[in-house]
Amino acid sequence: MRAEEPRPPVLTHSVYSLMARGSMLLARGLGLILISRRLGGEHFGVYALLLATYSLCASVGAFGIEQTSLYLVGRRQKRLPVLVGNSLLLALFCGLPAALLCFGTVTVLRDRFFTGATWEVAALTALGLPIGIAHNALVGLAVGLGRFRYYGFVELCKWLAYLALVGLFYVRSGLSVFTSLGSFFAVLLGASLVHLAFFTFRLHARPTPCLRLLRRMLAMGRRMLLVQLTSVLALRLDVYAVRFFGAMGLVGTYALATHLGEILMYVARSFAMVVFSGTARGSRPAALRLGLLVGALVMAAVCLALGVVFLREGVLVALFGETSRGCVPSLLVRMPGVLAAAIALLIAGELLGRGRADVVVRAYALAVFCAVVLFWPLCRWDTALGAATAFSVASTAQALWMAVVLKSARALQAPREASLGAMAPSLAAE
Repeated sequence: MRAEEPRPPVLTHSVYSLMARGSMLLARGLGLILISRRLGGEHFGVYALLLATYSLCASVGAFGIEQTSLYLVGRRQKRLPVLVGNSLLLALFCGLPAALLCFGTVTVLRDRFFTGATWEVAALTALGLPIGIAHNALVGLAVGLGRFRYYGFVELCKWLAYLALVGLFYVRSGLSVFTSLGSFFAVLLGASLVHLAFFTFRLHARPTPCLRLLRRMLAMGRRMLLVQLTSVLALRLDVYAVRFFGAMGLVGTYALATHLGEILMYVARSFAMVVFSGTARGSRPAALRLGLLVGALVMAAVCLALGVVFLREGVLVALFGETSRGCVPSLLVRMPGVLAAAIALLIAGELLGRGRADVVVRAYALAVFCAVVLFWPLCRWDTALGAATAFSVASTAQALWMAVVLKSARALQAPREASLGAMAPSLAAE
């Protein structure tokens, strides 16, 4: 048996992970400018709602494949051929029901929630679900193997390709909701093929499904489903609340505030993914805590930079067009909640790697419950500001609760093989 390669330090992994997320931030940020300027408020609202629905259906349909694969391959790397085969098989059989769920949701609620969404964009969003689930599963395997340099370079190329596609459609005046979503799903498909070729030809891991391990992955996925669902709801529910209480044009303006705030979440996912992978693979606790500290400092710097650049309406209108007019108050009120959610994601990376999925499920459920309770009175007062306030309060409560639990001796115990269902919510996904 070949000896395992020496493990690079956590901070080295963080640099490559930040490179991946930095390329994503740059490409999606510039793409967001082009999309918002071309689509306008109402159509951008349709685009944002479809992306939120895609994330929600993917969290249900993925069944924890990405995180299950990450954890299992990190614990035992010789499982790679079986995990590649099982991940593709699960992506197919879980992605198809998720696609039907997505298409049915958009078409049934088209008059109430998805006003302006055509049959074509609904079908495209549904078609993207199996592609996205397979992509995230393969990314989970690369991260679980500790191949962060490879992961970083593939992500860099992927997001540069996305920016090139969006830019091409923008220049040719062909940028629409359909082509914006199509560009996103096209680069996911391309990256999936690259990952599959890397595993098959470079690592000699030809996909070999195994029904015995498949049953185990499904059992772990059942435990992971609630973590996935509650985490996505906690981050996306306020967009649906704005649509419930307001018009589609307001959704476009508010969704722009959520997309700008998620720049901070991209940074948090970079460090949380490394901390989760390192915890599952038994890295030194001191190195993991250093990664958490550096992640918190970087997030504070990014939050300050966002405040300096984007909390001026003139700057936003110059970059994003008329869609961003009136966006600053929502962005300002929502930003503390985004920072709290980012800190919670960092904590979740360590907790879940240590087998404490129960803590993370309760924390996200707490955030969802607080938000739902606050939406009705606050959104009736002011739709956008009320939704942003509810999100910030709920996320802060979640982060505080998780921080308290992290300090307890029970939360800091070593990872347990019996708790294999403890996985991170969408740490490597996009």
